[in-house]
Amino acid sequence: MRKVLFVFAAGAALAMVSCSKDETSSLNTGDGIAFRSAMGTRAQETTINNLESFKVTALTDTGTPYFTDAVFTKQSVSGTTGSFTSDPVYYWPATGSLSFYAYAPSTLSGVTIDNTTKSVTVTPSTTIADQIDFITANANGNKSDNEGAGVPLEFKHRLSQIEVKAKNTNNAYIYLVKGVKIGSVASSGTFDFSNSSWQQGNEKTDYKVEYNTAITLDDNAQTIMTKISEVADNAMLIPQTLSKWDPSTDPTNTNGNSFLSVLVNIKTKDGAQVYPETADAYGWAAVGINTTWAENTKYIYTLDFSKGAGNVDPDEEHGGDEIFGEPIIFDVTVKGWEPADPQPDDVEM
Repeated sequence: MRKVLFVFAAGAALAMVSCSKDETSSLNTGDGIAFRSAMGTRAQETTINNLESFKVTALTDTGTPYFTDAVFTKQSVSGTTGSFTSDPVYYWPATGSLSFYAYAPSTLSGVTIDNTTKSVTVTPSTTIADQIDFITANANGNKSDNEGAGVPLEFKHRLSQIEVKAKNTNNAYIYLVKGVKIGSVASSGTFDFSNSSWQQGNEKTDYKVEYNTAITLDDNAQTIMTKISEVADNAMLIPQTLSKWDPSTDPTNTNGNSFLSVLVNIKTKDGAQVYPETADAYGWAAVGINTTWAENTKYIYTLDFSKGAGNVDPDEEHGGDEIFGEPIIFDVTVKGWEPADPQPDDVEM
Protein backbone atom coordinates (compact mmCIF):
# COMPACT_ATOMS: atom_id res chain seq x y z
CA MET A 1 0.00 0.00 0.00
CA ARG A 2 1.12 3.54 -0.67
CA LYS A 3 1.77 6.02 2.08
CA VAL A 4 0.10 9.40 2.25
CA LEU A 5 2.13 11.68 -0.02
CA PHE A 6 2.04 15.37 -0.79
CA VAL A 7 4.09 16.13 -3.89
CA PHE A 8 4.99 19.57 -5.23
CA ALA A 9 5.14 19.39 -9.02
CA ALA A 10 6.55 21.93 -11.49
CA GLY A 11 5.53 25.50 -10.75
CA ALA A 12 5.15 24.74 -7.05
CA ALA A 13 2.46 22.15 -7.72
CA LEU A 14 1.64 19.99 -4.75
CA ALA A 15 0.10 16.52 -4.60
CA MET A 16 -0.91 14.43 -1.62
CA VAL A 17 -1.54 10.72 -1.14
CA SER A 18 -3.12 9.53 2.11
CA CYS A 19 -4.36 6.23 3.49
CA SER A 20 -6.10 4.93 6.58
CA LYS A 21 -6.12 1.51 8.12
CA ASP A 22 -7.53 2.58 11.48
CA GLU A 23 -10.96 1.19 10.63
CA THR A 24 -11.08 -2.28 9.04
CA SER A 25 -14.18 -1.38 7.01
CA SER A 26 -12.25 1.40 5.26
CA LEU A 27 -9.18 -0.60 4.34
CA ASN A 28 -8.47 -1.18 0.66
CA THR A 29 -5.52 -2.19 -1.43
CA GLY A 30 -5.87 0.54 -4.09
CA ASP A 31 -3.89 3.73 -4.50
CA GLY A 32 -3.73 6.19 -1.63
CA ILE A 33 -5.43 9.59 -1.54
CA ALA A 34 -3.51 11.89 -3.89
CA PHE A 35 -3.65 15.64 -4.49
CA ARG A 36 -2.40 17.72 -7.43
CA SER A 37 -2.16 21.21 -5.98
CA ALA A 38 -0.56 24.53 -6.76
CA MET A 39 0.36 27.66 -4.84
CA GLY A 40 -2.05 30.40 -5.89
CA THR A 41 0.02 33.44 -4.93
CA ARG A 42 1.10 36.98 -5.65
CA ALA A 43 3.75 37.27 -2.98
CA GLN A 44 5.20 33.77 -2.72
CA GLU A 45 6.32 33.85 0.89
CA THR A 46 5.49 30.15 1.37
CA THR A 47 7.17 27.95 -1.24
CA ILE A 48 8.34 24.38 -1.66
CA ASN A 49 11.69 25.50 -0.24
CA ASN A 50 10.42 26.82 3.08
CA LEU A 51 7.23 24.81 3.61
CA GLU A 52 8.26 22.05 6.03
CA SER A 53 4.82 20.72 6.98
CA PHE A 54 1.09 21.39 6.93
CA LYS A 55 -2.08 19.90 8.42
CA VAL A 56 -5.12 18.36 6.73
CA THR A 57 -8.57 17.47 8.06
CA ALA A 58 -10.85 15.19 6.03
CA LEU A 59 -14.63 14.94 6.53
CA THR A 60 -16.94 12.26 5.15
CA ASP A 61 -20.21 12.93 3.31
CA THR A 62 -22.01 13.02 6.66
CA GLY A 63 -19.51 15.45 8.20
CA THR A 64 -17.82 12.82 10.31
CA PRO A 65 -14.06 13.38 10.70
CA TYR A 66 -12.16 10.81 8.62
CA PHE A 67 -8.93 12.22 10.01
CA THR A 68 -8.26 15.46 11.91
CA ASP A 69 -5.19 17.68 11.71
CA ALA A 70 -3.03 15.00 10.13
CA VAL A 71 0.47 16.46 9.81
CA PHE A 72 2.22 16.00 6.47
CA THR A 73 5.97 16.51 6.72
CA LYS A 74 8.46 17.18 3.94
CA GLN A 75 10.47 14.09 3.03
CA SER A 76 12.43 15.18 -0.02
CA VAL A 77 12.78 17.91 -2.63
CA SER A 78 13.98 17.52 -6.20
CA GLY A 79 13.94 20.72 -8.22
CA THR A 80 10.40 22.07 -7.99
CA THR A 81 8.98 18.78 -6.70
CA GLY A 82 8.67 17.77 -3.05
CA SER A 83 7.18 14.79 -1.21
CA PHE A 84 5.24 15.02 2.05
CA THR A 85 4.08 12.04 4.11
CA SER A 86 1.98 11.53 7.23
CA ASP A 87 2.47 9.19 10.17
CA PRO A 88 0.18 7.28 10.53
CA VAL A 89 -0.75 6.83 6.86
CA TYR A 90 -4.29 7.07 5.42
CA TYR A 91 -6.06 5.41 2.47
CA TRP A 92 -9.16 6.15 0.44
CA PRO A 93 -12.40 4.78 1.90
CA ALA A 94 -14.02 2.19 -0.38
CA THR A 95 -17.18 4.29 -0.84
CA GLY A 96 -18.27 7.88 -0.43
CA SER A 97 -16.45 11.20 -0.87
CA LEU A 98 -14.13 13.16 1.34
CA SER A 99 -13.86 16.92 1.84
CA PHE A 100 -10.32 18.10 2.58
CA TYR A 101 -9.27 21.24 4.49
CA ALA A 102 -5.53 21.91 4.49
CA TYR A 103 -3.56 24.73 6.11
CA ALA A 104 -0.12 25.91 7.13
CA PRO A 105 1.75 26.68 9.27
CA SER A 106 1.18 23.34 10.96
CA THR A 107 1.97 25.03 14.31
CA LEU A 108 -1.21 27.13 14.08
CA SER A 109 -3.42 26.49 17.12
CA GLY A 110 -7.12 26.88 17.76
CA VAL A 111 -8.31 25.39 14.45
CA THR A 112 -11.78 23.82 14.53
CA ILE A 113 -12.94 21.82 11.49
CA ASP A 114 -15.99 19.61 11.97
CA ASN A 115 -19.55 19.24 10.71
CA THR A 116 -20.72 22.56 12.22
CA THR A 117 -17.65 24.81 12.53
CA LYS A 118 -14.70 25.33 10.22
CA SER A 119 -12.74 28.29 11.53
CA VAL A 120 -9.65 29.62 13.24
CA THR A 121 -8.82 32.94 14.88
CA VAL A 122 -5.51 34.30 13.61
CA THR A 123 -3.48 36.88 15.56
CA PRO A 124 -0.28 37.97 13.77
CA SER A 125 2.74 38.58 15.98
CA THR A 126 3.25 42.22 16.91
CA THR A 127 6.88 41.72 15.87
CA ILE A 128 6.80 41.96 12.07
CA ALA A 129 9.90 39.79 11.60
CA ASP A 130 8.13 36.97 13.49
CA GLN A 131 4.94 37.02 11.42
CA ILE A 132 4.14 33.86 9.47
CA ASP A 133 2.38 33.34 6.15
CA PHE A 134 -1.03 31.63 6.54
CA ILE A 135 -2.14 29.46 3.60
CA THR A 136 -5.14 27.17 3.11
CA ALA A 137 -6.62 24.88 0.47
CA ASN A 138 -9.93 23.02 0.13
CA ALA A 139 -10.76 20.04 -2.11
CA ASN A 140 -13.21 17.18 -2.57
CA GLY A 141 -12.47 13.69 -3.87
CA ASN A 142 -13.43 10.04 -3.93
CA LYS A 143 -11.76 6.72 -4.68
CA SER A 144 -13.20 6.17 -8.17
CA ASP A 145 -12.40 9.64 -9.53
CA ASN A 146 -9.18 10.50 -7.73
CA GLU A 147 -7.38 7.35 -6.64
CA GLY A 148 -5.12 7.33 -9.67
CA ALA A 149 -5.12 10.92 -10.92
CA GLY A 150 -5.14 12.65 -7.54
CA VAL A 151 -7.23 15.56 -6.22
CA PRO A 152 -6.49 19.15 -7.35
CA LEU A 153 -5.52 21.18 -4.28
CA GLU A 154 -4.60 24.86 -4.58
CA PHE A 155 -3.11 26.70 -1.62
CA LYS A 156 -3.69 30.44 -1.36
CA HIS A 157 -2.27 33.09 0.93
CA ARG A 158 -5.00 34.24 3.31
CA LEU A 159 -3.29 37.29 4.81
CA SER A 160 -2.49 40.68 3.30
CA GLN A 161 1.18 41.50 2.77
CA ILE A 162 2.21 45.09 3.50
CA GLU A 163 5.45 46.78 2.45
CA VAL A 164 6.33 50.44 3.06
CA LYS A 165 8.82 52.29 0.89
CA ALA A 166 9.97 55.90 0.99
CA LYS A 167 11.74 58.45 -1.19
CA ASN A 168 12.81 62.11 -1.30
CA THR A 169 13.57 64.12 -4.41
CA ASN A 170 14.00 67.46 -2.59
CA ASN A 171 17.74 67.90 -2.11
CA ALA A 172 17.15 70.82 0.26
CA TYR A 173 16.52 68.27 3.02
CA ILE A 174 18.22 65.15 4.35
CA TYR A 175 15.93 62.40 5.67
CA LEU A 176 17.37 59.60 7.84
CA VAL A 177 14.98 56.73 8.65
CA LYS A 178 15.27 54.20 11.49
CA GLY A 179 11.88 52.54 11.55
CA VAL A 180 8.30 52.25 10.34
CA LYS A 181 4.95 51.70 12.05
CA ILE A 182 1.62 50.44 10.71
CA GLY A 183 -0.68 52.06 13.20
CA SER A 184 -4.10 51.18 14.62
CA VAL A 185 -5.15 48.17 12.52
CA ALA A 186 -7.11 45.04 13.47
CA SER A 187 -4.95 42.70 15.54
CA SER A 188 -6.87 39.51 14.78
CA GLY A 189 -9.51 37.96 12.58
CA THR A 190 -11.53 34.76 12.28
CA PHE A 191 -11.08 32.79 9.07
CA ASP A 192 -13.89 30.54 7.79
CA PHE A 193 -12.51 27.51 5.92
CA SER A 194 -15.90 26.69 4.39
CA ASN A 195 -16.12 29.86 2.27
CA SER A 196 -12.60 31.33 2.65
CA SER A 197 -13.89 34.53 4.27
CA TRP A 198 -12.66 36.72 7.14
CA GLN A 199 -14.43 38.31 10.08
CA GLN A 200 -12.31 41.26 11.22
CA GLY A 201 -11.73 41.54 14.98
CA ASN A 202 -12.53 44.67 16.99
CA GLU A 203 -9.24 45.07 18.85
CA LYS A 204 -6.55 47.20 17.21
CA THR A 205 -2.80 47.39 17.61
CA ASP A 206 0.38 48.81 16.06
CA TYR A 207 2.97 46.85 14.10
CA LYS A 208 6.41 48.40 13.89
CA VAL A 209 10.04 47.68 13.21
CA GLU A 210 13.07 49.73 14.26
CA TYR A 211 16.75 49.38 13.37
CA ASN A 212 20.03 50.95 14.46
CA THR A 213 21.56 51.88 11.10
CA ALA A 214 19.68 54.68 9.39
CA ILE A 215 18.45 54.59 5.80
CA THR A 216 19.11 57.81 3.85
CA LEU A 217 16.25 58.62 1.51
CA ASP A 218 16.93 59.58 -2.08
CA ASP A 219 14.94 59.84 -5.30
CA ASN A 220 14.64 56.06 -5.60
CA ALA A 221 11.79 54.48 -3.62
CA GLN A 222 13.38 51.96 -1.24
CA THR A 223 11.95 49.67 1.39
CA ILE A 224 12.11 50.92 4.96
CA MET A 225 10.82 47.66 6.46
CA THR A 226 14.30 46.51 7.44
CA LYS A 227 17.98 47.38 7.42
CA ILE A 228 19.15 43.85 8.18
CA SER A 229 19.22 42.43 4.67
CA GLU A 230 18.17 43.08 1.10
CA VAL A 231 14.97 41.08 1.68
CA ALA A 232 12.28 43.19 3.34
CA ASP A 233 10.53 41.84 6.44
CA ASN A 234 7.11 42.74 5.11
CA ALA A 235 4.10 42.63 7.40
CA MET A 236 1.56 39.77 7.07
CA LEU A 237 -1.69 41.15 8.48
CA ILE A 238 -5.42 40.44 8.71
CA PRO A 239 -7.42 41.44 5.59
CA GLN A 240 -9.54 44.45 6.59
CA THR A 241 -10.96 47.83 5.64
CA LEU A 242 -9.04 50.76 7.13
CA SER A 243 -10.48 54.09 8.24
CA LYS A 244 -8.10 57.02 7.74
CA TRP A 245 -6.67 59.01 10.63
CA ASP A 246 -7.41 62.73 10.15
CA PRO A 247 -5.00 64.91 12.19
CA SER A 248 -7.05 68.05 11.51
CA THR A 249 -10.15 66.73 13.35
CA ASP A 250 -8.70 64.02 15.63
CA PRO A 251 -5.05 64.89 16.29
CA THR A 252 -4.53 62.30 19.05
CA ASN A 253 -6.54 59.62 17.19
CA THR A 254 -9.18 59.01 19.84
CA ASN A 255 -11.23 57.23 17.13
CA GLY A 256 -8.49 54.65 16.60
CA ASN A 257 -8.16 55.14 12.84
CA SER A 258 -5.26 53.87 10.74
CA PHE A 259 -1.98 55.48 9.74
CA LEU A 260 1.59 54.86 8.64
CA SER A 261 4.41 56.39 10.64
CA VAL A 262 8.14 56.71 9.98
CA LEU A 263 10.88 57.14 12.59
CA VAL A 264 12.85 59.93 10.98
CA ASN A 265 15.45 62.65 11.49
CA ILE A 266 15.10 65.66 9.20
CA LYS A 267 17.77 68.28 8.57
CA THR A 268 18.33 70.89 5.91
CA LYS A 269 21.24 70.21 3.58
CA ASP A 270 23.14 72.91 5.49
CA GLY A 271 22.72 71.02 8.76
CA ALA A 272 19.86 72.82 10.49
CA GLN A 273 17.72 70.46 12.61
CA VAL A 274 14.07 70.39 11.47
CA TYR A 275 12.39 67.39 13.15
CA PRO A 276 12.47 66.53 15.93
CA GLU A 277 13.80 69.63 17.65
CA THR A 278 16.67 67.82 19.34
CA ALA A 279 19.72 67.43 17.12
CA ASP A 280 20.46 63.85 15.99
CA ALA A 281 17.26 62.57 17.62
CA TYR A 282 14.48 60.73 15.78
CA GLY A 283 10.73 61.29 15.85
CA TRP A 284 7.66 59.62 14.36
CA ALA A 285 6.08 61.32 11.31
CA ALA A 286 2.68 59.98 10.26
CA VAL A 287 0.06 60.03 7.51
CA GLY A 288 -3.44 58.48 7.50
CA ILE A 289 -4.40 55.55 5.22
CA ASN A 290 -7.81 54.14 4.23
CA THR A 291 -7.04 51.14 2.04
CA THR A 292 -9.11 47.96 1.91
CA TRP A 293 -6.68 45.04 2.31
CA ALA A 294 -7.69 41.86 0.48
CA GLU A 295 -6.28 38.42 1.17
CA ASN A 296 -3.57 36.99 -1.10
CA THR A 297 -2.60 40.53 -2.11
CA LYS A 298 0.58 42.53 -1.59
CA TYR A 299 0.27 46.28 -0.95
CA ILE A 300 3.26 48.59 -1.42
CA TYR A 301 2.95 52.06 0.11
CA THR A 302 5.48 54.60 -1.17
CA LEU A 303 5.81 57.62 1.12
CA ASP A 304 7.08 60.65 -0.80
CA PHE A 305 8.82 63.14 1.49
CA SER A 306 9.68 65.49 -1.38
CA LYS A 307 6.96 68.01 -0.49
CA GLY A 308 6.56 67.48 3.23
CA ALA A 309 6.70 65.05 6.14
CA GLY A 310 3.09 64.69 7.24
CA ASN A 311 2.14 65.19 10.89
CA VAL A 312 3.50 64.25 14.28
CA ASP A 313 2.47 60.68 15.15
CA PRO A 314 -0.80 60.75 17.15
CA ASP A 315 0.80 58.65 19.90
CA GLU A 316 3.58 61.22 20.44
CA GLU A 317 3.64 64.55 22.25
CA HIS A 318 2.06 67.25 20.08
CA GLY A 319 0.40 64.48 18.06
CA GLY A 320 -1.26 65.73 14.89
CA ASP A 321 0.87 68.88 14.57
CA GLU A 322 2.17 69.61 11.09
CA ILE A 323 5.89 68.96 10.77
CA PHE A 324 6.30 71.44 7.93
CA GLY A 325 4.30 74.53 7.22
CA GLU A 326 3.53 75.71 3.72
CA PRO A 327 6.45 76.16 1.30
CA ILE A 328 8.53 79.26 1.94
CA ILE A 329 7.66 81.87 -0.66
CA PHE A 330 8.52 85.55 -1.00
CA ASP A 331 6.21 88.32 -2.18
CA VAL A 332 8.85 90.33 -4.02
CA THR A 333 8.72 93.96 -5.06
CA VAL A 334 11.59 96.17 -6.26
CA LYS A 335 11.34 99.73 -5.03
CA GLY A 336 11.85 102.42 -7.66
CA TRP A 337 14.84 104.73 -7.67
CA GLU A 338 14.64 107.74 -5.39
CA PRO A 339 16.10 110.98 -6.84
CA ALA A 340 18.83 112.60 -4.76
CA ASP A 341 17.77 115.80 -3.10
CA PRO A 342 19.66 117.94 -3.51
CA GLN A 343 21.34 116.74 -6.67
CA PRO A 344 25.14 117.22 -6.94
CA ASP A 345 26.45 120.52 -8.27
CA ASP A 346 27.57 120.68 -11.87
CA VAL A 347 31.10 119.46 -12.37
CA GLU A 348 33.34 121.40 -14.76
CA MET A 349 35.44 119.32 -17.16
